[in-house]
Amino acid sequence: MNSALEISPQMVSGHVVSNDDRQWDLSLRDGLLWHDGERVLARDCVASIRRWAGARRVWRRTDGGDGRIVRRRMNRTIRFRLKRPFPLLPAALASPRSRRPS
Repeated sequence: MNSALEISPQMVSGHVVSNDDRQWDLSLRDGLLWHDGERVLARDCVASIRRWAGARRVWRRTDGGDGRIVRRRMNRTIRFRLKRPFPLLPAALASPRSRRPS
């Protein structure tokens, strides 16, 4: 979040939400690198989200409650499949009040 408490993604260039509002595809920015110079891949982000999320609210909202996050399209897109619409997904992932993905 920025200083005005608006969501300001650092690693995501955009997102697409399905017509039923239960599937979110988050697209990673081009050119993202880790501290060691390796490319950031969706699988890396999924692993980080899984470590961070655990039993947190965002995780319980995924389809089946077992972390149904899939990566797709050349490891550049992260897909969340939700039990029901959750328009606050970006805010939940960016929340300064909880431990963020690492």
